[in-house]
Amino acid sequence: MDFSQALTFQFKDPNWLSKLLIAALVSLIPVIGQLLILGWSLEITRRVIARESQELPQFDFSIALLRGLKAWGINLVYALPALVIAFPLGTGLGLIIAATDGRAAVVWTLAALCLTGVLIVYGLILALILPAAYGNLLAQQEQFSAGLDLKRIYQLVRRGPLAYLLVLIGGFLCGLITMFGLVGCIIGVVATGVYSSTVMAHLYGQAYLETQLYRPVSYPA
Repeated sequence: MDFSQALTFQFKDPNWLSKLLIAALVSLIPVIGQLLILGWSLEITRRVIARESQELPQFDFSIALLRGLKAWGINLVYALPALVIAFPLGTGLGLIIAATDGRAAVVWTLAALCLTGVLIVYGLILALILPAAYGNLLAQQEQFSAGLDLKRIYQLVRRGPLAYLLVLIGGFLCGLITMFGLVGCIIGVVATGVYSSTVMAHLYGQAYLETQLYRPVSYPA
């Protein structure tokens, strides 16, 4: 895994500023903007896996939206177990508190705290699974079912646990980068958020390649 490549490849594109600016403007579109950014950034992942040019992609809205919807759908399917746990907990706790049953509220709160720990662990597992799911989606002609192939995705994570752990660490680092964007208010958050999406997309592609070869991988410039 090459973090320096993921952090700097954007600026090797002579048109990096205009491309990132367009992406930043697109990200401001409510709801759809985030799907477009997700689909656009995953084009970077696809190019890394295919060992194609690492220039920032141009914005193709139809392709980006379709790919973003597929990725969002994969996210939703894997998040369903957490949602199934979280919704009843929140609803039940609210109803009990509203009924002012103190003892029942305490018991429910303790149960909620225990299950919150389960949700945190599941969230960490998802953070390992989703990059592998994205990689498999893009490596298999973007068939939606490829992103849900648990057997294949488990094999990918098992082959490259360190690679996907480094992707997880990269996610934390990108979170810090986005927090620094708060200094520049809305403009700073948008700019660092879009930049972070490109970094993570490159790491997704690198991690997938690491699972395919049992030797150091060289990434195209």
